[in-house]
Amino acid sequence: MTRVGIIGQRGLVGQKLFQRMCAEQDFEHCQAVFFSGSQAGKPAPLMSTEAVFQDAYDLDVVASCDIILTTQGSDYTQTVYQPLREQGWAGLWLDAASALRYEDNTTLVLDPLNAQAIETALAQPNPCLVGANCTVSLLLLATAALWQQDCIEWMHCSTYQAISGAGIQALETLIQESTAGQTSNTHYAYNLLPWIDAQATPGQSQEEYKGVLEGQRLLGRSEPLPLSYLCVRVPVLQCHSQSLVFKTNEPIKPKAMTALIQDSSPWTRVVANNREATLTQLTPQSVTNSLDIRVGRLAPLAHDAHLWQCFTIGDQLLWGAAEPLRRALRMALKLYG
Repeated sequence: MTRVGIIGQRGLVGQKLFQRMCAEQDFEHCQAVFFSGSQAGKPAPLMSTEAVFQDAYDLDVVASCDIILTTQGSDYTQTVYQPLREQGWAGLWLDAASALRYEDNTTLVLDPLNAQAIETALAQPNPCLVGANCTVSLLLLATAALWQQDCIEWMHCSTYQAISGAGIQALETLIQESTAGQTSNTHYAYNLLPWIDAQATPGQSQEEYKGVLEGQRLLGRSEPLPLSYLCVRVPVLQCHSQSLVFKTNEPIKPKAMTALIQDSSPWTRVVANNREATLTQLTPQSVTNSLDIRVGRLAPLAHDAHLWQCFTIGDQLLWGAAEPLRRALRMALKLYG
């Protein structure tokens, strides 16, 4: 049975991934070995092949696994990945971090859109699969059919990104600030931060740059997408929301547009554009811990039949991070036997 090393189980994404793997009985299809950078030697979860956490920096033990599934972060990947390959390890590296996203031999994973690309990558030597940026994964699951059928002339996305996207320490900081009633220009609580990550180009954050580039890769396009972002961090715990304005190449009737959105993925749900449905089904609290990708406020703009607006929500820790990795792992386990 395939031996899978799981690293980073105690972090936000790692916890969510572990919960989903338990719920979907993924551990029945592999021999799981749990690793930790700080808890080596302490008791591991019951489904672990080894009774205790293994040392995540012991390359010989890591190399004993056929697949490495890590949510430990970019620092770990940058420390371990290349030395592991250099000592001859040829297994599958499956990573939530961004460190390897733009390498030539890396394939981004979002199987409702690019299952064929994932299968092709799994058949290659030294496969490396990496989760995409959370905002673009959630955006494409909401609008994939529009892109796949070449309906989009251009799209602008304004994001409302949860604190969970900044990691467990940021989430703890928000809770502490809220409890203490702390406020300042840089605090998370009672505030929003209209810039996420470093500056990529003049006037563009790294988060905005990643969304455009990774969207192009996930859709398998050779040309840049006519897509722009303005990314904002808001004091929401777990779900990312996105406000979209887009122009279609041809006029699309409302029923046809609803059908296209609904066909974007099996998890996409169109919410009726009225007050009651919007306030009960199109909020972070209503979507948290759900695989639903909700799309509401869908309407053409009155002054131009080609222009549309909508509002989307998805759980950043699920489809934005853990679920694409989990599903890629199941694809690999099926292929590798």
